[in-house]
Amino acid sequence: MKSIVDESWKYLVVLDTCRYDYFKDNYTKFLKGNLSCIASSGTCTTQWRDNSFPDKYDDIVYITANPNFAANQSVYGYNAGEHFHKVYELWNTEWDTYRGTVLPESMTRKAIDISEKHPEKRFVLHFQQPHEPYLMPGILSYGYDQADINSNRKLILPNRYRFLKYKTRILKFLLKYFRDKKLFISPSEWALRQFLLMPPRCAMDAVRRKYGKKILRRAYAENLRYALRQVRILSEKLEGDMIVTSDHGEFLGEDGMYGHPKSSDHEILRNVPWFTVEGKPKESIAVNEEEDVKFKLRALGYFD
Repeated sequence: MKSIVDESWKYLVVLDTCRYDYFKDNYTKFLKGNLSCIASSGTCTTQWRDNSFPDKYDDIVYITANPNFAANQSVYGYNAGEHFHKVYELWNTEWDTYRGTVLPESMTRKAIDISEKHPEKRFVLHFQQPHEPYLMPGILSYGYDQADINSNRKLILPNRYRFLKYKTRILKFLLKYFRDKKLFISPSEWALRQFLLMPPRCAMDAVRRKYGKKILRRAYAENLRYALRQVRILSEKLEGDMIVTSDHGEFLGEDGMYGHPKSSDHEILRNVPWFTVEGKPKESIAVNEEEDVKFKLRALGYFD
């Protein structure tokens, strides 16, 4: 298993929940370099975080759209401010309240500005995409009302769910019953919530319910391409060795599984890209314009 902090890089770009297979199918439209597949040290962000950065790294500035990294508070037992030279909480300062996430272009803009303030440091640039919520045109994004994990944040959903207090009790009873009987594993909670006419637990489940698995996978791929456009801009603007990787992968309906449960051995969650950016992509402006057009047309169903 690769120790990412011991590798040579000036910029480590982390694309949250980016699967190796999806990255392999899409990166050539945006970036030039060498791709390999590595095993992640975790299958959720907190596990990857704890295993990848257990010590103090005064040479690293962490710029994050992911709220699992906080500068002055503990998030699931980890205070990122105690592990890095400085933590920039873009999830706190750049949250888009309409989309319910930090947009990739906000990460790009702030990363360029911040890197100029610490020229002697290394940087981790942690994008939230391709993680939910999905920014694909033509679908509801179902983002979160706020970013702070320690608060009572909620999905931005229509106010149409009734009797939630009683249904929550029923759900807890059923989950305990089925766990005791060992009849199914935790992802089936999504099916129970849908059966009980309860709101989805996460943005992924909201999209799955409304649009189905095929559109969910397309939305995930669009989120990845959205982020890759910004990574290309960073590769053109920033000077220094750049690596693109991910914290873990994502189930998108394979064998009925969704999300990224902790401590899984499944290759979909463990296999992540390790991409060394080399030079600038050919015809970057032309490709950029072409992809922008395709991005809009995909939302209308003209591209698979």
